[in-house]
Amino acid sequence: VADAGALRRSCRDAGSAPWMRYASEDGRLMIATANHAYLDFALSWVSRVRKAGVANFAVVAMDDEILRDLQARGVPTFAMPTPLHAQELSWGGERFFARGRQTVALVRDITACGVDLLLSDVDVAWLRDPYEFVDRYPRVDVLVSTDSLESLNAAGGLEPCRGA
Repeated sequence: VADAGALRRSCRDAGSAPWMRYASEDGRLMIATANHAYLDFALSWVSRVRKAGVANFAVVAMDDEILRDLQARGVPTFAMPTPLHAQELSWGGERFFARGRQTVALVRDITACGVDLLLSDVDVAWLRDPYEFVDRYPRVDVLVSTDSLESLNAAGGLEPCRGA
């Protein structure tokens, strides 16, 4: 297992990992992805993240229009061009799923730099710092949240992981 601090230093020094300018020294970064059609969601997300006290975050810009608009507003952002059009709101379809595959590759690249990543949907309204919850589980590698309103764990807490 590589030293996470050494990985972060290497990625910062290489200059090819734009997300590293937003990651904390101890390697935390929270991101959401958006194209220009979701600009209002992105601005709301940023507002809620800031109010929750999260300092190390960025919006991943999926087109040049949102990248320019976010930069003009001083929002931490970096580019990840995708096949979605700037005004596309689609769910499903080949371009949508291609964007999902690009996001998975981005997650791989960010975590390969020793960064502890919190990937959020851009339509989430954070009411508190999510790291207060994450910090309760220091030995857990992956935490996942879903839109599902049904819990498998009647006692609350973490859901069981089948097959692990």
